[in-house]
Amino acid sequence: MGTLSGTATPRRILLVLGCVALVVLAVSMLVFTADETPSVTRRFFGLWRTRYALLACGLFLVAGGMISAAVSRKALLAFLTIGIATASTLGLLEAVGVVGLVSWPALLAPRASELGARPILIWTSPA
Repeated sequence: MGTLSGTATPRRILLVLGCVALVVLAVSMLVFTADETPSVTRRFFGLWRTRYALLACGLFLVAGGMISAAVSRKALLAFLTIGIATASTLGLLEAVGVVGLVSWPALLAPRASELGARPILIWTSPA
């Protein structure tokens, strides 16, 4: 049990089909919610609002969990361990910033406030 053999159990088939369905749902959601119109609000890669990007990430994560569960119990436990460790690390980093122990914008992008302060000079060749 837990090894891939020539015959697939109905449980594995359902898990793989569910994984494929979730990936198709996430990709189609990203395709249909992409918006290239200029906006005042920030968007991921200039196309997606935060709610759609987070929902797609969640669907991809659940799909990864389903495919690891289809492979073996050990793969599922490894997936969960990595996911919990990553989420707790990001949560702790965010908490340190919220409490005020570190200013992430000042630390990671010290000169970001200078962006847009000077115009870009565009050189054109004389005609």
